[in-house]
Amino acid sequence: MAGTGDDGAQSTRRAAQEILDRLASAYTDRPGVDRAAMFGSEAVRVGGKIVGFVTPEGELVVKVPAPRASALVEAGTAARMAIGGRPAREWLGVPLARSGLWADLLEESFAYVSGAYVSESATSPRRRSEA
Repeated sequence: MAGTGDDGAQSTRRAAQEILDRLASAYTDRPGVDRAAMFGSEAVRVGGKIVGFVTPEGELVVKVPAPRASALVEAGTAARMAIGGRPAREWLGVPLARSGLWADLLEESFAYVSGAYVSESATSPRRRSEA
């Protein structure tokens, strides 16, 4: 059948967007939070900065501190997003198959992007100027 692959991709993206929409509802009353178009998805933003969005492939994209991103990649939980052909240090794609982790990762991303993130390593706190 012609178009079956596209239908499957659209279905995957719709399912992923529905999950993100449900998760995003917990943020709508927080100061500075809004939704905006991002690559055909309704992204969650805080202070105009992207917290999370869904790719056309149905992955949740979030921004977390580089050490946390490395740990998630090493564990096989997520993959680094390529920006301009280069892997990003802090941006990760988390597949729909791991959507059970999305709520926690979206919360981590929100805390990091909003400036409320507390580093797990007290010996090497991340300064906002290093972002």
